[in-house]
Amino acid sequence: MKPHGILITLLLAFQLSLFAQNEFKVFYYPNGQKSSEGFLVEGKPDGYWKNYFDTGVLKSEGNRKEFQLDSIWRFYRLDASLQQSIEYKLNVKYGEECYYDSLGRKERMTSYISDIKSGEAVEYYSTGKQKTSFNYVNNQIEGK
Repeated sequence: MKPHGILITLLLAFQLSLFAQNEFKVFYYPNGQKSSEGFLVEGKPDGYWKNYFDTGVLKSEGNRKEFQLDSIWRFYRLDASLQQSIEYKLNVKYGEECYYDSLGRKERMTSYISDIKSGEAVEYYSTGKQKTSFNYVNNQIEGK
């Protein structure tokens, strides 16, 4: 076999072994409704995942990287409205955590660095106008 043929064969074998380890899986509640779906790598959740209430309504969604929560995860109410969003980096809150009212309006936002409240925290009126604002340093409110 020519050298480039061997290389192509090895690359294909490598890709197939990677593909064999990644499996899209769907899980179900006893009532037949979907409970969760996403990729399993070596039997553990990795990549984009969705979780559902037993009614079939989306409960949460987000990405996993190296089996850890990573990216923005969104959490929903039973009526399918967005309740909360949290930014993660490898299973640690890193960025904004926001809560929303049932109409999708932001109620409050807190900033995190390495799972520690750090930076601005804001509460909002239902009109969207800022109600209060304060600053966190190491999980403690700084200033007035």
